[in-house]
Amino acid sequence: MQYSIFSTADRGKKNVGWLKSNFVFSFSNYYHPLKSAFGTLMAFNDDHMEPGKGFGIHPHINMEIISVLLKGKVNHKDSMGYSSVIEEGGVQIMGPEHCWINQNARLSLGYFEKGRQIQYAFNPENKCIFIFQIEGDMLVNDIELQKRNAIGVWETDQIFVDCKDNSEFLIIETPVNQK
Repeated sequence: MQYSIFSTADRGKKNVGWLKSNFVFSFSNYYHPLKSAFGTLMAFNDDHMEPGKGFGIHPHINMEIISVLLKGKVNHKDSMGYSSVIEEGGVQIMGPEHCWINQNARLSLGYFEKGRQIQYAFNPENKCIFIFQIEGDMLVNDIELQKRNAIGVWETDQIFVDCKDNSEFLIIETPVNQK
């Protein structure tokens, strides 16, 4: 198994008052030559928005953007006229009226109690996984992962997760190939 840790302390930051962004990979005004993507995952932002604020209408070209809303609710309206309200715990995919993406990828959101142990198996052929620890503290194959940190794993077909606290995390399974 090969892995890379993506620590919250090493993230690119952007603060425009109403929006505080933490970039895992090069994005917006943040650039790091060794952090351009993980597999085909090209952006992963941990954003915090002030209530009542948001982006104006803007286009999204040649990208599939997925938002997982952890708290509150967001009204989204895009340049194609699509409008929706995403509630806490909801998932938004830009444009389509269903939760399908046109990539060889899979997203899983996990909520597990302290002491729970999970075996996660995936297709090792040209696959890697990115795990973002939303809440809690856990071990991934005995490697500690704390709140808001992430780990990328490849060259294995399964991982073992040991929840040291009540844990909430996101797993993104994606092809290894870079862009």
